[in-house]
Formats: sequence, C-alpha cells, structure tokens
Amino acid sequence: MHDSSNEESAVQPIVVKPKKATLYGIGGLTKIYELIADGELESYRDGRSRLITVASIEAYVERKLAQARREKAA
Repeated sequence: MHDSSNEESAVQPIVVKPKKATLYGIGGLTKIYELIADGELESYRDGRSRLITVASIEAYVERKLAQARREKAA
C-alpha cells in the first residue's frame, strides 16, 4: 500500500510566507521585510499573500557564511 502522507511531508516548499521564513533563523518578521525591501530576499505577491522563495533564503545564508569566513580569514 502507498502511504501518501509520508510523501507529502517529504515535499520541500519552494516558497514560504514571511512568518514561516522567520523559522529559518535569519531574523524576525521586521528583519524579513527589511531583507525583502533591500533586495536580499526574492518575493512576490499572490493575491494578498507575500511569498518568499526558499532559494533566496538559502542564498542569503550562504552569502552571510561566506562573509563570516572572509572576516575570520582577515
């Protein structure tokens, strides 16, 4: 038998709402909206909802890690 509930939980989202984006540890809701305004996170509106790409969150974290490595090496 095929268990579709396990498959659903294995699917990773490609976009998240700003409140969910705070769970990635990059800051609170105000910080998320600042990063959107600064162009650090890619987002779009779908109706009344703001959606942020998970890829842009991951890219932001990678940029911050690279910056930290450069500062440590200096």
